[in-house]
Amino acid sequence: MSRSEQEQLVVRCRNGDRTAFEPLMRAHEQRVYGFLLSLCGDPDEAKDLLQETFLLAWRRIGRCDPERPLHPWLLALARRRFLDSRVYYARRELADSISVTSQISLT
Repeated sequence: MSRSEQEQLVVRCRNGDRTAFEPLMRAHEQRVYGFLLSLCGDPDEAKDLLQETFLLAWRRIGRCDPERPLHPWLLALARRRFLDSRVYYARRELADSISVTSQISLT
């Protein structure tokens, strides 16, 4: 996809054209997936994070500068999603361990 085609698609997305988002997603999904897979090491988790990243990208497309390359912006979103998932799981594990510790103390 040429840079001008990408710019046009981003502008269309920013104007609410959902049909313009799919070609952008398809053009970048393999590289973003590979990046996420390198971070998490789990193909299923990488697929989930990829979907979440593109959902986030659609929600935040208004913040994307159409004159700049889209790929670095998508990778930044993907990295943020990955880090957020790690914080979520860490908090969940901490809460679970506190719950187990509390149950042990009560018995």
